[in-house]
Amino acid sequence: VFFLDGHIRLDNLCVLGFLCILGTLINLLMDLGSTELMADKLNNLVNSRTKGQFVICILGIIFFIDDFFKCIALGVISQPLADRKGISREKLAYYLDSTAGPLCILIPISSWGAVIISIMNNTIIELDMKGFNNGMDLFLNSVVYNFYAMLAVIFTFIVALTGFNFRLMSKFEQKALNKNYTLNQLSFNETNIHTALTKDEINSKINCFILSISILTVATIGSMILSGYLLSPKDNISIVSILSNMLMGQSLMFGGICALLTTYLFNPLSMASLKSYSVKGFITMKPAIYILLLAWTLSSSISALRVGDYISELIAISNISHSVLPLVIFLIACATSFSTGTSWGTFSVLIPIVCQILVKEDPKLISIAIGAVLGGAVFGDHCSPISSTSILSATGAGCKHMDHVLSQLPYCLLAAVCATIIYVVLSYF
Repeated sequence: VFFLDGHIRLDNLCVLGFLCILGTLINLLMDLGSTELMADKLNNLVNSRTKGQFVICILGIIFFIDDFFKCIALGVISQPLADRKGISREKLAYYLDSTAGPLCILIPISSWGAVIISIMNNTIIELDMKGFNNGMDLFLNSVVYNFYAMLAVIFTFIVALTGFNFRLMSKFEQKALNKNYTLNQLSFNETNIHTALTKDEINSKINCFILSISILTVATIGSMILSGYLLSPKDNISIVSILSNMLMGQSLMFGGICALLTTYLFNPLSMASLKSYSVKGFITMKPAIYILLLAWTLSSSISALRVGDYISELIAISNISHSVLPLVIFLIACATSFSTGTSWGTFSVLIPIVCQILVKEDPKLISIAIGAVLGGAVFGDHCSPISSTSILSATGAGCKHMDHVLSQLPYCLLAAVCATIIYVVLSYF
């Protein structure tokens, strides 16, 4: 988890450090009353529950550059709005998760797109694939066949606008509407603090919240881009190279520290108080940290067993008809990514194998097959219990991890079934 080939995995350590900082920041903003005041502000701007859900989905589209950052930052911003509009934390987690991996994998200028394009570039060079100029060309040709990711994002807006819920999600939504449930440690204090504050104090606390989250966003994204630029080869600096070389964990850590310092400048604290908030921050994020550690450990163990390599070998030696190969690849990618909890590991193994099979046999199917690989890979990242994105979506929304996984699973399966049907239809043409 923390060591690879004798080197410290600083990225993982920084993600855990960022969670502790975020927990400290949230507790501090809650005790200051900034979150409650911000909730009132958002409540006045968005005048219906449906609009509230739609706004969260739109924000999910805007925060497209990285899935980890979106789950945490957008979760913090959206919690007050969700609570005041009677939107369950589980539904919020579903919106965060469904606009994380499924959206990032469709956009070339995201952390996901950069990694995929890099893998495709290497594959095109190694296999001398004449039909594609570079990885970007192959990515753009295959993205239109990534039906699962497109359907997952579309379903998010359909659910937001229609209020459609499966049974378990409906149960959580009803509890939120009735206000009969106890919010967890990320919830804000329900006591009304308006009467004890002047107008200037209220504005100061709201500005503190807005500025802290803005600094978190700007500092994190800025650090990602700068680190990607500095680590890119000097003779080949491009958007793709910058995005593929970004330091995610370190950038999140830097953004969190900047946001915490901003909050501290608005409200200076003694060392004893700062220590107390740090402890409270760790306690708040402790469940997420434990689950993330266990998920990383399990994922590493599965990777060491070379499950993905075994499955890819089965594809290579099988005598499957080329027309149904995209369907089979999609189902195998779904199974692989769900069982391993890693979409990046899934497509990094399957993309070269699929290209190697089809480049000589049937080059016309390469784009469809790669789209199937990417769709199946993101399925596991979207709904696997050991996926980092699933864990961080629940953390960002402030709900229990398995409540989020189980409540969103029917939506994921529905999108997967629809994508499967589309691949079945394509296999006949």
